[in-house]
Amino acid sequence: MNIYQKVAKNIKYYRKLKGLTQNDVAELTDYSPEYIRRIESSNGKKKGFTIEAVYIISLALDVDIAYLFDEPKQC
Repeated sequence: MNIYQKVAKNIKYYRKLKGLTQNDVAELTDYSPEYIRRIESSNGKKKGFTIEAVYIISLALDVDIAYLFDEPKQC
């Protein structure tokens, strides 16, 4: 599993843990819901998001950014 896949899975995990929808995260970050969906469904082949986006999403999820780079938790 590459780093993009790890981050994608962790974003989805923490979003669900907080009881948020992809639309909720989009509103909190000023990103489009489509962008959040693409990040979460990232297969790692395409580098479709930046470290800045990960940071902004971590703030919206109220999660330390380091957690988003850990081994993924189960959803």
